[in-house]
Amino acid sequence: MTTKIPVVGYDEAARQHRPLVPGSEVIDPRVVPVSAFVANKLKLNSDGLYYGDYPMPPTIKVDPFIGEDVYASEGLGYLTLTCKTLDFALSLIETYKPKQVTILLKSGSTFSLSQRRVLSNVDVTLSLYDEPTYGTYNVLLAGSLLHSQYQANLDRPVVISDVQQDNVTNCWYMRSIVLKDSTFRSYGVQFDIPATPSTTGLQTSAYSVYSDMFQCIDSELTVDGVIINKLSDDSNFGFMGVKSRSKGILRGYASKFLVRNAQLASAGAGSVALANRPFFIKLLPDMPSGDTKNENYSLVPTSTGPTPSSAMLELQWTLTQSMTDAVSGSASLASFPTGVASYGIGNYIYGLTRDAQRRPLNVSSNLPL
Repeated sequence: MTTKIPVVGYDEAARQHRPLVPGSEVIDPRVVPVSAFVANKLKLNSDGLYYGDYPMPPTIKVDPFIGEDVYASEGLGYLTLTCKTLDFALSLIETYKPKQVTILLKSGSTFSLSQRRVLSNVDVTLSLYDEPTYGTYNVLLAGSLLHSQYQANLDRPVVISDVQQDNVTNCWYMRSIVLKDSTFRSYGVQFDIPATPSTTGLQTSAYSVYSDMFQCIDSELTVDGVIINKLSDDSNFGFMGVKSRSKGILRGYASKFLVRNAQLASAGAGSVALANRPFFIKLLPDMPSGDTKNENYSLVPTSTGPTPSSAMLELQWTLTQSMTDAVSGSASLASFPTGVASYGIGNYIYGLTRDAQRRPLNVSSNLPL
């Protein structure tokens, strides 16, 4: 037996719902009031009422010219979302905590990292789109052998951290992405590590926390066809820091480190630039005990007791020479020249410790360090 439920309308004058009188006009269901209370998950979409959270779109595009930093109230049906800033895209990940997401940056544009973001238990891919020749990452032109992110002539988007000064210590620090139990893969992007605005002794002192673009806590960072460029050779800002008592994994292929847009394999590399190399990758020391002033900024422990560089780095890096694609005629990024001991990847790691046989104690690597 089927029970017939009478059609219900809303009597606005009486502010109540009631069965419609036979023969009367059906009332638009949109007159059903929906509370604006912030915790109310019942939302009025264009296609009707919806209860629940809006899912994060699997792909977020970032375009500083046409994007908008607005997460529309009607999230249903979104496959992509175009934001204006990288900060906003990262804030969505930080807030809604998706398991997996791809961020595509407008090719040839520059994006500031102006906020410290903490990404936990997430798999993030950062790459490019709308590149004039190759389109997006992992693309092969007809007959080509090189994927787009490896091309030396790629019009890469650039990500650069903002630098701010601490009000208490007066130290300069850079905004960063903190990875906790996460995977972050970057393809075909250029990361610019900023210079310190001041050259006074305090600003250029060797501090570590808040001075790396990525801070890894039991996380994996992949650079695939990526350029990492330190804009100055007199700062201790770096690319990746592994927190003490945790593990970080760095995987690289056809990527390279630069100082002021130059590879340091050249005979003309200055001694200051060469000495600055270890600050690209840091195995951060334990925080010094009993020194509250410096415990958030010291790179070298200032008191006895802590074990320097107790973090563990797993390093897998392919040192490819520059390759030319016979079909397209384009070349890949020229990564580290082989057989140049003074340029090897081990020279880019701060806190690398060795035993009596010169074997690294706190780095597991597929390379001779």
